[in-house]
Amino acid sequence: MPGLFSALGLLSTDLVFTRNRSAYVRLSPEAADRINVIYEEMERDLRRNLDDPGKALTVRSFDGHLAGQTWETPFVSVPAGRITGESIRKMIEAFHIEYAKRWGNKFEHMPVVSATYRTQAVLAMDKVKYEKWAERRKGKVAAERTMKLRFLAEQDVDVCEYERDSLYFGDIIIGPAIIREPMSTTLIMSGQTGTVGELGEIIIERSSQQ
Repeated sequence: MPGLFSALGLLSTDLVFTRNRSAYVRLSPEAADRINVIYEEMERDLRRNLDDPGKALTVRSFDGHLAGQTWETPFVSVPAGRITGESIRKMIEAFHIEYAKRWGNKFEHMPVVSATYRTQAVLAMDKVKYEKWAERRKGKVAAERTMKLRFLAEQDVDVCEYERDSLYFGDIIIGPAIIREPMSTTLIMSGQTGTVGELGEIIIERSSQQ
């Protein structure tokens, strides 16, 4: 029931209210007071629109770039509380870490320039609880049948077909394979494996044998 599952996900999703403000500022201890004012003003505005501000978790971030660049690295974490020179140091450090994760390089000698400041008020919602799937007690996962798929390659591809309801937590399916259920179909390509998680989710990854 993919549609119902998506609806449950929406009901479980935290409510997030966001304020953004553009401000091109070279990050340095001298900029702390200006940045602090920006966050305080945005957070006051957010609190005015919440029925119970005390229940909200405040999350700060900023989008920035290295001096001279034209593209930004988004959602860099910002410390809570009053912005100080030490806060700026942590923001710069967090930027370089996020930059390396996204772009594969670090240029810590270059100044960091902020472009957008962001603050979020996060209201936690009750979560739907799902039953854990049982583990397979004996034997291995077995295909229901084999079939041929066309148009995935120049020639027809032989695949194994499995029924979702027959799977157990920890089962591993090696592609190419198809997993069927009443209202959806999952395709695991050649060179991939699908692992059934403890809640019945299927985690598809590249095979370690490739």
